[in-house]
Amino acid sequence: MIKRFLIALAATCAAGGALAQTNIGEVADVYREVTGAFGGRTLPLRNSDAVRQNEVISTGVQSTARIAFHDLSNLDLAPQSSVVLDRFVYNPDSSGRQVTLRLTKGAFRFISGRTKSENIRLRTPQATIGVRGTSLGIWVRSGREIVLLKQGAVRVCKGATCVDLVTPETGVVITAAGIQGPTAAVGDEFNFDAMALDRFPFGGNPALRLPGAGLGSPPASSSRP
Repeated sequence: MIKRFLIALAATCAAGGALAQTNIGEVADVYREVTGAFGGRTLPLRNSDAVRQNEVISTGVQSTARIAFHDLSNLDLAPQSSVVLDRFVYNPDSSGRQVTLRLTKGAFRFISGRTKSENIRLRTPQATIGVRGTSLGIWVRSGREIVLLKQGAVRVCKGATCVDLVTPETGVVITAAGIQGPTAAVGDEFNFDAMALDRFPFGGNPALRLPGAGLGSPPASSSRP
């Protein structure tokens, strides 16, 4: 706890302000090896640890995590996944004035919260995803990405080309050649439960809920704030 606090404090002083070190949520469910890279250091994360703007969250082999943000949105990470918590600017009511997540590799589930849809951007190496009252799955691999709509609507853009997903259980495939779809979400590429994300079922917003099913029980909660 002390090491993580001191790292955050030193980074704040070096940057000359607190914006890049903002506490934006917490880790609500950790299984096995999950780390946060922040302020030049990489440290293990445990349940209830705070996460901060610009932090890089990564999961190891057979490891999963759920991040619960202050706006009540949730991001679930499958094994061997990584996300950069790029930008979170909150309004007084805890909704997000600007929310950007950079999904760099692996599989994810995102469920939106209080933040207005026009203020949310999910970025992958090949695409930008806008959401509207949404739960969706995203799989980022080298040269090939999957977006699966479960609820609401999303717009997936690659360069000047955009495709809207408005029907649940449809998705797109994104490659260097462009966006393929929408198409019915069938086959292994759209089976997010097979990626160990069955630990975090789709559905209503499960903010700060600790599911007990799936890969196993999470470790004991940390005393870090």
